[in-house]
Amino acid sequence: LLEFRVADIQSTGSQSATTGVSDSQLLPTLFVILIFQSCEETGGHLPTKKDRQPTSNISHQQPVTQIPPLPTHSAHTPIMSPHQHLVESLRSIMFFQQSHQNTPIPRSFLFTGPPGVGKTFSVKRAISIANSWSSNPTTTQAGNDAVHLISLRGSELLASDSGGNYATAARELERQFQSASKLCSGTGKNASNEGVKAVVVFLDECDALVSSSIVAAMLAAILDKMEGVIHSDEGSNGWERVLLIAATNRIDAIPGFLRRPGRLEKEVVVSPPKVDERFALLKSMLGSSGSMAAHSTDYSFESGLQRVAEACLGYVAADLSALVRRAAILSIEKQFHDQTSSTPLGLRDRPIITPKDLFSAMDDVGASCLRDASLSAPPKTNWDDIAGDAGGAKQRLREAIEWPRTRRAAFKALGLAPPRVVLLHGPPGCAKTTLARAAAGAAGVSFMSLSPADVYASSYVGEAEGIVRRAFDLARSAAPCVLFFDEIDAIIGGEDEGAGGKPGHGMGRGTSAEARVLSTFLNEMDGIDGSVEDGVLVLGATNRPGTLDAALLRPGRFDRVIYVPPPDELGRKAIFAMECKKWHDALLAYTSSNDARKTLSDADLSTGGIEKYFNLDILAGDEVSGSMTGAEIVGACRETAVQVMRTLMHSHSKTAESLMQSLMEELESSLRSKTPLLSNAHVLEEYTRFENERK
Repeated sequence: LLEFRVADIQSTGSQSATTGVSDSQLLPTLFVILIFQSCEETGGHLPTKKDRQPTSNISHQQPVTQIPPLPTHSAHTPIMSPHQHLVESLRSIMFFQQSHQNTPIPRSFLFTGPPGVGKTFSVKRAISIANSWSSNPTTTQAGNDAVHLISLRGSELLASDSGGNYATAARELERQFQSASKLCSGTGKNASNEGVKAVVVFLDECDALVSSSIVAAMLAAILDKMEGVIHSDEGSNGWERVLLIAATNRIDAIPGFLRRPGRLEKEVVVSPPKVDERFALLKSMLGSSGSMAAHSTDYSFESGLQRVAEACLGYVAADLSALVRRAAILSIEKQFHDQTSSTPLGLRDRPIITPKDLFSAMDDVGASCLRDASLSAPPKTNWDDIAGDAGGAKQRLREAIEWPRTRRAAFKALGLAPPRVVLLHGPPGCAKTTLARAAAGAAGVSFMSLSPADVYASSYVGEAEGIVRRAFDLARSAAPCVLFFDEIDAIIGGEDEGAGGKPGHGMGRGTSAEARVLSTFLNEMDGIDGSVEDGVLVLGATNRPGTLDAALLRPGRFDRVIYVPPPDELGRKAIFAMECKKWHDALLAYTSSNDARKTLSDADLSTGGIEKYFNLDILAGDEVSGSMTGAEIVGACRETAVQVMRTLMHSHSKTAESLMQSLMEELESSLRSKTPLLSNAHVLEEYTRFENERK
């Protein structure tokens, strides 16, 4: 039997006397050992791997280092992608740097993201993956990790030994990096630790340190030294194997001279988890908590957990962890009080977390980013709270917001992208703001509202632009989210009128502050993620569309422009029906109480419906409420209720029947005495002209 075995690969070490070819031009020589082995030596059968023993002639060959592949993302191990950047650098340093010493490997990163999103966890996970590559017990001693972590916190450096002195904190920061370089070079106190191949210095809350120019200058000098050793021919003393990971949730607090290539080379954004990632995180956390439900393969449990993940809008990893802990406590309390539980005694000490427990825990554990006053969970307003649909504005808004989430397959089949920015324009009091809140509530997404008073709350230069930028960042962290700009014409500004009294749509940009806010707004709009699953939808509302800048109205900025007209006769009838039903239901509930006998002489009220007491056709007619907006109708109903209450205070002989009749008479009288805002036909000309220009 003939066996081929590769023993060595090397280049010849002498110059050819006949050809005069140099060593660098010679091809490597492949030495092959031919091993003969008869069948008698193996018992008459062909030799197997067990029969083949290494010969003494090749005992000098070195073991081949296996380069591990990069880990891939798995749905059951929900590690965020930012840790891949650090894993790639550690892999290059551990396996490639010795043969490619001058290779520019990224060794300084800036992790940004909201608190609790998983920045620290990403760093620890990357180091754990790198240490698993060299966990061979034959080559690595127990307890000697190939990659070490030095974790520093900005607030701790300032509070521990420095006493708030930035100069002392800068010296301590330098000392920590010198210790890291000595650990890599095998000198000093850690000389016996020869297995260290890299040291990661994790600087958490770095914004607390670099706010001082002293510490920022020291950090810049350290980063310059880390970069300089790559291009230096002198000894590096381990600096080439030191990595820096800086983390912050206030990216604007980091000085610009640190955020450039050569210092903090890569900025890695750690975004909040999306729906599928929240589902994987919840499933992983339930498994690590020892919950019996985590091992359940029941379809109902999987679907229930998926609904929990969809409801956890704005929840980061830390929020989800707190949610699971709270659900475990609720489950234990429920099992303790449930004496008739069918769970075996040996398993009653383990929490049985169900999706219902997680939904109950959401009442106590909310999303961290939703604690902001201007950002709220999905509003309680829905489409049923808006009567009528004059002009089809409600339907068009539902198509823009709900359809991309409820009809994903149709959007994907037709190659449609969901709208990113929608403009609502119409006369005052036509429910533009209510439509925005109802759209967010019906779609089940977060809602954030900004008014001109919020944007221009400070008189300092640059604060208005900062508020707009922070609003977009906050909306992205709570995605999917509806970011609503009320009275957007006053926020961004523009020209009032052009020649001949027509809207200018020019580039007059208003004041300098409004011009800067407009520039910031346009830049942020161009960076919105318009994905179907998660993202930010910008809604703008204005009653002066002619003053908006032309840069906003071009295709690609405002994808949909929806006119919200005043209600027609059917819309007014629906509004009156809604308001009169509130009166009827409230009075019906009141007449069943004991207090009704003290106020009404006869508290019996027919349950036949509002048509018995209110003539909706007369109330919604053009002679009574023509040209009135929805806000004017609701206001007239409130004034009517107050007036009837005054008469009731002076008369105790009122019955429930006569009270309803008084409401009808007083409401009709109040409507006839009012002059609608849109009674002047010239008021609607601007909106009609704007609609014609958009066609």
